[in-house]
Amino acid sequence: MWFSKKRNSKHSDDRTVRQILAESIFEHTLTGCFYLKDGKVADCNKAMLDLVGGSREQVIGLSVEKFSPEFQPDGRNSGQAAQEIVGNLLKYREPIQFDWMHVRLDGTILPIFATIFLITIEGTDQIAVVWEDRREHFANQEKQKKLDEDVEFVRHSFSEALEAIKTGDLAVSLDKPFPTQYESIRKDFNDGIHGIKEAMRKISNNSEIVRNTSAEVSIATDDLARRTEEQAAGLEQTVATVSSITDNMKKIAAVTKTAQRTATSTRSSATISQDAIAKAIGAMGRIEQSSKMINTIIETINGISFQTNILALNAAVEAARAGEQGRGFSVVASEVRTLAQRAADESKNIQELISRSYAEINNGVKFVNDTERCIRDITSQVDELGSLIEDVSTSSQEQSSGLNEINSAMNEMDLITQKNAAMVEETTAAVHNLAREATSLRQIVNHFRIDETRPAFAA
Repeated sequence: MWFSKKRNSKHSDDRTVRQILAESIFEHTLTGCFYLKDGKVADCNKAMLDLVGGSREQVIGLSVEKFSPEFQPDGRNSGQAAQEIVGNLLKYREPIQFDWMHVRLDGTILPIFATIFLITIEGTDQIAVVWEDRREHFANQEKQKKLDEDVEFVRHSFSEALEAIKTGDLAVSLDKPFPTQYESIRKDFNDGIHGIKEAMRKISNNSEIVRNTSAEVSIATDDLARRTEEQAAGLEQTVATVSSITDNMKKIAAVTKTAQRTATSTRSSATISQDAIAKAIGAMGRIEQSSKMINTIIETINGISFQTNILALNAAVEAARAGEQGRGFSVVASEVRTLAQRAADESKNIQELISRSYAEINNGVKFVNDTERCIRDITSQVDELGSLIEDVSTSSQEQSSGLNEINSAMNEMDLITQKNAAMVEETTAAVHNLAREATSLRQIVNHFRIDETRPAFAA
């Protein structure tokens, strides 16, 4: 061993503690130790043999280049890189540490962390080498590298998928399998996107239904608003008309009361006229009786005048017979005859006047009787008219009261209709807003691609 070559066998008891410690470390350390002489392995410890996977016979005397691949992982040529490292060691005479990739005797990779330094053996500089096994570290690095690559793959896959989603592509899916430990995440992502896509499809369908329905409702509310406005206008006119009819009915009620009073007054006047006519008829009856009596008297006078005229004629005859003595009596008889004739004429005139008066009285009685009948008819009709007017007055009062109630109800209906019109207007505005929001929602939904027929996103 190279440590033993440094001591003199004749003076073994003079070994220093440092030499003993160095020898113990060389023999028992888990790191591989060896030194080179003329570029070949001159001596090594057991850990070195374990690292390269050979025996002392196989290792001692081998060139160190036998343990190196042609190129290092960083692309450098192993021989050239080794010469450069040895040159720096000889130049600066300071220990150098570096990572290196060796090959075991069975051809497997042996990553190590090497420390090289100069030692003096029998007055000559030799290169001592210490190898720390980095297989586990390399394996961990490889594992970490693989893990980093897996993470980068997952990150890149998600980045592209999320970028597609950001543009509205919900048909995206991660089709390329992930590393085992991330595969469940891929499946969960695809399931989540599928769920979002289905939800968005339902939202799309529902938004279309809402848009169509809101459009129909908008048309209906517009029509309802128009009809409500027309109804409100018509109702307002009806209220005005009913108010006018109510006022007219009040006037009619007042007029019928006046007519009722007038009919009552007319009936009283007719009754008074009927009494007066009855009295007039009685007076005419008495006048008729008196006329009859006067006519009788005139007839008596006529008879007396006729007898007087006969007597005067007889007296004149007798006076003529008496001659001169009877002349005066003849004159008297003539005068008496003349007066009798005049009395007869006047009686005749009076009789004619009385006859005419009697005829006029009879006509007057007839007219008065006719008038009485007319007044009785008028009284009866006035009574009927009074009853009708009273009925009309009662009905008009009831109608006026009913119209007042109708007017109040119509005013309330008008108020309710106005409120309904306002509510319909608000509803129309809300429906139009809903239609706009539904259209906006549809536009937002259309931003997303959910069509399964389009190519799925491949990570």
